[in-house]
Amino acid sequence: MVFFIHTELRCTVNHTSKIYTTCITEKIYKHLDTNKLLAEEQKECIKNSQGCKEQLIIDSVVLEQAHKGNRNLHIAYSDYRKAFDSVPHSWLIHVLQIYKIDPQIINSLQRLMKKWTTTLQVKVKNHRIMSDLIRIQRGIYQGDILSPLWFFLALNPLSYMLNRTHYDFGMHSSNQEMQQLNHLFYMDDIKLYAATNSQPQAILRFTQTFSRDIKMVFGTEKCKTLCIAKGKLEMRNFTTGDDDTMEAMNEDGM
Repeated sequence: MVFFIHTELRCTVNHTSKIYTTCITEKIYKHLDTNKLLAEEQKECIKNSQGCKEQLIIDSVVLEQAHKGNRNLHIAYSDYRKAFDSVPHSWLIHVLQIYKIDPQIINSLQRLMKKWTTTLQVKVKNHRIMSDLIRIQRGIYQGDILSPLWFFLALNPLSYMLNRTHYDFGMHSSNQEMQQLNHLFYMDDIKLYAATNSQPQAILRFTQTFSRDIKMVFGTEKCKTLCIAKGKLEMRNFTTGDDDTMEAMNEDGM
């Protein structure tokens, strides 16, 4: 006898909750934007931003300047493992406090978090079995309009800390001024940039220390490195702070 088993993970988000969190999202974003608290390196949640397109243009300019200028460049393309499911609720609340979000909003979100639930459904032939409600005890509540901005905030302090390390690559702007760049964010995808041989390992360890503190880890199987030495592509792996290896990207981008 053959059983066809189908599992579904469903989160219960009602319409009233969506309307409520939409209003909260607007209020939080206005506070962050007015006080210039949003990292420029994160393009996904910024209004009037081209998002991924801007990141690709910046990345292509950096690569072109390194190649044509016979310069050194080291890039680590990093990706978190189960990023949205990993962030502790305690850190999600704490980061709201760091950025001085209205305490009434924080208290309201704390109460909502206690009601975050999901169900599991298993289909065996023509029968469907549903689990009891399962409480979500860590991670962002996916499917809610606030979730991307809240996740963005969870990593926002990392941008501030990276910009203070002085590990970076100098990029010439259109007016020939030198702009320092050491990272770009697109939600949970991070590109780390460095100019010398010693910097990539240091900036990776720095990033991993922060990530470990908020209970997030890299999925090194999806991470890649790219090195340019005096304008020429060079195959070189990086070692992370956990002694995992990030393999070099080949000429085909794999």
